[in-house]
Amino acid sequence: MKLSNFGWNVLAAAGVVVAVPLFGILGFSVLFRDIISETKGPVSRERATDCPMTLPPAAHDIQYASFCDGWQGAEQYVRFEAPVEECKVFAEQTLAKYVGKRTDSESPQLSPARHPARPPKWSKLHTDWFDVEAIPEGLMSPKSSRDAQVWVDTKRGIFYFYLSH
Repeated sequence: MKLSNFGWNVLAAAGVVVAVPLFGILGFSVLFRDIISETKGPVSRERATDCPMTLPPAAHDIQYASFCDGWQGAEQYVRFEAPVEECKVFAEQTLAKYVGKRTDSESPQLSPARHPARPPKWSKLHTDWFDVEAIPEGLMSPKSSRDAQVWVDTKRGIFYFYLSH
């Protein structure tokens, strides 16, 4: 049986009606899937290849976790050990990079911190190692729901970074 031009047009239209929604569903499932990257324990700077931030040269015992759900937002945690002065300088540079871009106010300054509260966690990340509440004496950036937050443990030489957006 030979199809007429009309028959081929109907067949092509039916193919489009089926293919477009199918590819749309597949595309959305890829676009909106959860993306998780996290360390299973402390790693060296050389092994921290997918860390969400560039690390200073002296960073060691690095742990990080990042989550992106492809639609609502993302969450990032970074912790590393380094000399206290290097942690302080890196904290100031990090604030300037992430928070200094704001136009509604000046960049926040680090202030003294003792046993600060842990940031709220809303993702599927395993962040038991992100122990900012254990800082006996240190520095922290002001709390904000839309900016990066940093902490420096000035007794143990530990830098912490949290970003949620």
